[in-house]
Amino acid sequence: RFGIFIENVEKINRLNAENSGVKFAINKFADLTATEFTAQYASSYFPKTNKRFVEANSITLPEENLPASVDWRNKGAVTPVKDQGKCDAGWAFSTTGLLEGFYFINNGKLLSFSEQQLVDCTSRSFGCLGGYPASAVNYAAKNGLELEDDYPYTAKGGKCKYDKNKAITVAGGYKFLTPKSAEQLKAALVNSPVSVVVEAGDAFQLYKSGVVTKDCGAKVDHAVLAVGYEKVDGV
Repeated sequence: RFGIFIENVEKINRLNAENSGVKFAINKFADLTATEFTAQYASSYFPKTNKRFVEANSITLPEENLPASVDWRNKGAVTPVKDQGKCDAGWAFSTTGLLEGFYFINNGKLLSFSEQQLVDCTSRSFGCLGGYPASAVNYAAKNGLELEDDYPYTAKGGKCKYDKNKAITVAGGYKFLTPKSAEQLKAALVNSPVSVVVEAGDAFQLYKSGVVTKDCGAKVDHAVLAVGYEKVDGV
């Protein structure tokens, strides 16, 4: 394990030397290999969405006159950062973050919704082995979501304990944006936080600060929540 740590320290030094504008550093993942990190924290079963289905449910947003920056955290629409633990449930956290933002925008109140309910109860997903935000949004729209306090997170899959009497009605429906389009993502972020799928590679495992501009990876295996944008050093 110490040998892996030393290899990662060497990788951190190399990445920092090769990249300007972004910093990599030792963190709690620094004694894991890249394979172990992906296996423990990214989705082993990340479903590929049917291309025809995506095209039928896609939208192109106007990109004119976008504000210079957006940060939904400052507007009160984002809960403090949550920890998925060693459970490939990024898809569930991405979904609750999205729906928490929508609930705040529509009702003026920030609630923390239950990821565990999605992990345990969403059909067409694999619990701690992975899932897809679109399926989770469909489930939440049909059944509502309980609060985190009522259905707490355990970082492992379990039997569905959903109680409809405690469920809160949340927004339903979604649209897909043009993949890899920064301008379309910005246009969407003007309206609300956005669920985004990415590759959880070196840029995630050893990241500290700054803007990653290369070697981001294109193998989708993790879902996150985009909460805003700004220009940093011209990027």
